[in-house]
Amino acid sequence: EPFELPQVYRFVDRAKKIADIFMAAGSLFIVSAPVKEIIKAHDRGRSLLWPIKVRQPREEVKEPYFGLYIPTHLRAFDEKNTPRTAFSRSQYGGHVQSNYPDNKNISKFKLLPEVYEGHALWWDSEISATEFFISGALYEDLKSASLNIPRCAKVTAAQVQG
Repeated sequence: EPFELPQVYRFVDRAKKIADIFMAAGSLFIVSAPVKEIIKAHDRGRSLLWPIKVRQPREEVKEPYFGLYIPTHLRAFDEKNTPRTAFSRSQYGGHVQSNYPDNKNISKFKLLPEVYEGHALWWDSEISATEFFISGALYEDLKSASLNIPRCAKVTAAQVQG
């Protein structure tokens, strides 16, 4: 329901420059208006975007921002083709996690293209991480728009031997 969505995000400390995509809390991300338009062009209405006020400690940010909720959960992780040194399984729930701090090793993970094909934004329900996945096409459009976006790790499709 719309009344249940967060309406305001407040920075505790003043941000010198606000990114065009940032994590607010949990799985809530906040995006700028240009990012929202690019996502809408790729995601075909799967993700939920709504207006959200962003505030610095003493003032409201004038640029429009939007909450981003990504409801798509896929199981695209390909354990068979991912190097065993890149991940471990959690003893609780069996989720896969990167073996390195800050998930820097996640770029070694392999994904099954037949699972994520046609999706622009998703979480992998098997990978325990705070990162969501984006398609190569969406990433290229975000990058070419010269937006202030977080660095992304490139995760590749598994090469199926047949």
